[in-house]
Amino acid sequence: MDKLANIPFIIKAAFIGLAIFGLIKIGFGIWLSIQISSFVRTFSAMPYISKDRIIKVLFKVIILNWYILFILILFWVVLFKIDIGKDLIEDYLSNIIYFHFNARFFSLWSLFICILSVCLAIWLIPFFLFTVKQRKNTIRDSMNFYIGTKLLAFLSIAPFYIIANAFFKHFFKQYTYGPKTIHYIILNIIVITVFIFANRLINSLLKYFPLYKRTESSLNIIFKNRYINILLYIFFWVMFIIIITSIIINEKNADYVVSLFLFISSAISFRLLFFTDESRDTKEEIELNVKEMLSLKNTIENRRLYLTIFGLVFLINFYYYSVPSLTATNSLYIILSIFSLYIFYLDFFRRLYQTEVRWKQLVSIFAFVTFFWAPFLAPPEQFKVPLHKFDKVANVDTSQSKLPYPNANNLEEALINRMYYVNNQDSSELDSGRYAYIVCGMGGGSRAGYFTSYFLQKVDKLYPNIWEQTICYSTVSGSSPGIYHYLTAKRKNKTTVNLIDSIYSQNYNSSGIFGLLLGDPFEALIGGSIGIIKQALRSTNSKPKYYDRNYRIKLEYDIAMNNALIDANDPTNQPQSDWKKYIKRTFGYKSKDTVPELFKASSTRISQKEPIHLINTFEINSGRRTVISPFVIKDSAYFPNTILPLQEKAFDPLILQKDISYRDAVNLSELFPLVSAASTIGDSSPNQFVDGGYFENYGLATGMNVANFLIEKNIVSKDRIKIVLIKNSLQIPEDSAKKGQLAAPLIGVINAPFTGHANHFQEDARRIYGKNNFKIFDFNSDTNGQRVPLTRALTGKQIQIMKKYINTIDISYFKESRKPRTP
Repeated sequence: MDKLANIPFIIKAAFIGLAIFGLIKIGFGIWLSIQISSFVRTFSAMPYISKDRIIKVLFKVIILNWYILFILILFWVVLFKIDIGKDLIEDYLSNIIYFHFNARFFSLWSLFICILSVCLAIWLIPFFLFTVKQRKNTIRDSMNFYIGTKLLAFLSIAPFYIIANAFFKHFFKQYTYGPKTIHYIILNIIVITVFIFANRLINSLLKYFPLYKRTESSLNIIFKNRYINILLYIFFWVMFIIIITSIIINEKNADYVVSLFLFISSAISFRLLFFTDESRDTKEEIELNVKEMLSLKNTIENRRLYLTIFGLVFLINFYYYSVPSLTATNSLYIILSIFSLYIFYLDFFRRLYQTEVRWKQLVSIFAFVTFFWAPFLAPPEQFKVPLHKFDKVANVDTSQSKLPYPNANNLEEALINRMYYVNNQDSSELDSGRYAYIVCGMGGGSRAGYFTSYFLQKVDKLYPNIWEQTICYSTVSGSSPGIYHYLTAKRKNKTTVNLIDSIYSQNYNSSGIFGLLLGDPFEALIGGSIGIIKQALRSTNSKPKYYDRNYRIKLEYDIAMNNALIDANDPTNQPQSDWKKYIKRTFGYKSKDTVPELFKASSTRISQKEPIHLINTFEINSGRRTVISPFVIKDSAYFPNTILPLQEKAFDPLILQKDISYRDAVNLSELFPLVSAASTIGDSSPNQFVDGGYFENYGLATGMNVANFLIEKNIVSKDRIKIVLIKNSLQIPEDSAKKGQLAAPLIGVINAPFTGHANHFQEDARRIYGKNNFKIFDFNSDTNGQRVPLTRALTGKQIQIMKKYINTIDISYFKESRKPRTP
């Protein structure tokens, strides 16, 4: 006691405080576990005698089915913690409000089926795989097994809850103020309340219908399999709800109406398929239920249902793999279909391994190794941009003999030729007076492409001379295909806004997501066998061996542009049905295989009658900027520390006689991970290229390099050069709250090129050329609370927001076509 008395009071107080805290924590844990057990038991109608085992079995279920929990958590993170989730919801809502009744019905039905497939993948247990020994052990431990099946049934509603929650959050966010944590707690309280109310409401309503009674006579009306009959009953009720939803949905209520539809349909599914009221069952009755589950009759029905649903999920994913384009398919369907396939695959082979049959265990091990190994496979020919033959002589425009360099051999000569047009073909003097524009385009996915192309079309309408006075375009990421589409519209004399609207009102995210999660690992695993078969059937080598996500997105852009050009030539201009739009966007108009438009050949053929397009990308291994130029850069000192893939022999010994397609060139600039993959060029070089924004996201570095060359070579005076930067967001640096130590370095790496480096070059341009010769036209991507996200899936509503904003931009900057004459 004397020793204890000598211990300082503060230490004794600390020990007592820790002890009290520990007891409170233990007590809270016990209380929480009791509440969870009570809620789960009551909601899923488990027998009262199971209440003491629920938590223990729950942990076992989580451990054995870890992949299900991982997929659900991943899906929750995607929908709630990153901007992609918000984009997925907005994309779905923005499209459904423009659909006609039939398309709305099919859209809601597809969403329900995709969610239900995930639920069934979680809930279904392949009893037909159980061995005699497993059956005996299961019956011996019938209580725990029974609780486990009820917990899986409870867990199987989670996909409905997560997605309905995401739609309701979209509605709820406009009425929230204050800390986000409080918002999220309130949101979940509301959602759980609605979820429980919907279940009880459906339970009460269905009791009045004989279809709810699970008797042999009612369940064998259509098929012998009672599970399939239950699914048919679910489909009947859900279709009725969908009809009502399709009628009442509109732009103002779409988010909470879709959320309510999902709550009600989840309640119908849970009550009819996953729910059985056994709250009063005894231990003996539970054992009889387990024996019935494992009976021969139920095993046969279970096999048919399991393999049918598994097969349908496989066929849906195979359809996504097979079609040329997924621009008409919502990304939510893609993610849900792939996740359901994942769960079926992993669960099947886990159960197969548990049979303890040697050859089945070996097959299961191989299946698991393949599943986790496939995403890391990277065959050399996958994600490769092919090189094409370039015949310069055949593409030279011999009619342009007045040019300073009729047969321009390099970029320097091509720029001098372009200045001939800038000077209105009547003077090659240094001080002819006409301004020479260098237009730089910022990256930003489809938002960048649409904003850049539509803005330039507006400038052309009011000041057509600016096109003639533009020397070159320097583009990054999404603005690169934007300029390509803009130039194509001018070349085809289809400068209407509808052409650009048609190309960009499509979803280019789905193919990237599908390729990342399933398509590309599958192709890498089979070694491009399907691509080889396609080549053999077509008797042509124009198609790649690997149908990877980069190629799919490239093909989708081509299909979209081809469709838009054909529609632009349609004199009737009649509106098309939603079904016809889907077919056209998914399969494209029928056309013969043609040689793609080549990048270098195209620029050589027009003899600098158009501005020169310089495309910026980024090489990941060396960390260097890469400039894809249609002409050889003779003096690379003007483009320091830059890779020039179309002239360096490391890419091909005969690179000067090689070319790439224009579409490949612009797509190399917007390979933003993970929706796109890093690409190589040709067969010789290991260099890998990703989004050009990883170096600098404005295109100013290359634009200023061109300006420096023109000035230093006395081709044009500095006061005649005007650099125009087209920004599709304000890109203002945010000095936000302190980041965690683990996240801080990664956040810094991401912000450095896209915000730091880009704004550094912006300030350099402003310092060197001044406010009169450096002009920024930008877009507030969160204008008036109406957000236009950084995405490849613009909706009709988002396009209208951008169009309205662009029409308010003051472009009188272009009014003066030449510098003031000095007296």
